[in-house]
Amino acid sequence: MKIITQADRFPRPERGCALSIGKFDGLHCGHIALLETLQKKARQTDVPSAVLTFDRSPAEILAPERAPLPLCDLDQKIDLISAFRPDFLLICPVSRSFLELSAEDFLEKIVVGRLGAVSIVEGESFTFGAGRRGNRRFLKEWCGARGVDLTILPPVSMFEANVSSSRVRALLAAGEVGVVHAMLMRPYRVSGIVADGEHRGRTLGFPTANLTEIKTLLPKEGLYAARALVDGRFYPAAVNLGGNPTFGVEKTKVEVHILDWSGNLYGERLAIDFITRLRDIVPFASRDELIGAMNADLETIRSHWSKWAGSDTIYRREADGRAAP
Repeated sequence: MKIITQADRFPRPERGCALSIGKFDGLHCGHIALLETLQKKARQTDVPSAVLTFDRSPAEILAPERAPLPLCDLDQKIDLISAFRPDFLLICPVSRSFLELSAEDFLEKIVVGRLGAVSIVEGESFTFGAGRRGNRRFLKEWCGARGVDLTILPPVSMFEANVSSSRVRALLAAGEVGVVHAMLMRPYRVSGIVADGEHRGRTLGFPTANLTEIKTLLPKEGLYAARALVDGRFYPAAVNLGGNPTFGVEKTKVEVHILDWSGNLYGERLAIDFITRLRDIVPFASRDELIGAMNADLETIRSHWSKWAGSDTIYRREADGRAAP
């Protein structure tokens, strides 16, 4: 797979390409259906496959005060799309001038003019161009007039409703990380830089890594069972997402206690996969009561670890010479 991050360097393959365009935020099962169909279409027509996505959400330019936090950052999105092995992954820089392109200009100048697409695969809700004038009907008429093959996929339904990035956000806000796992076909992942904390967990017997510089959406506050990815290997982990009310601390923090591991992670990026929400963050009457609750939580994690450790994932990028599970 060739990754290209500058629009003026997008290739125009001699035979054209099969193309899918989208934000692919979170890469849920609807996106996965698109990418799998794209690869099949490319093989059937004997052309390279290309995925066009964006370096940020258009909302960050058009309405930054209302722009939702993404479900995955750009590096993670590249990892996820890479699993489907398109021939080209095109990262389009989003700017105001780009967003002001009309639907016709976007198709003529980029989709055909620069990429030479002969086949397009999209979902029913796909929109493009200034004012979102381009939609499924517009695209169908345009492709028909120019002889471009078009495949429109219906939405994927799960748990009696269509899967979408906005629905995933709502489920995360409710703490339903297990349902999100099903929709993403992998656990929901968050990563951040490990920073020095107050070391309170260490004094309680549960040393924690404090995550900062998190750029993606966090689930609802609570105590979670999770997996921590360290040096290409998963370890069981407990994640305290919220404050520390037993000690009068209200500020929301992300504290990760990694079981069966010891070492120094300060300054390093740590990825955690949320498996299930165990309980609310509540104040305890004493230090000993808090320690007892934490020991019970860790026992729950240990008892289910053999099942959680092998949770399905589509991550494929190699880390430190070993394939990340």
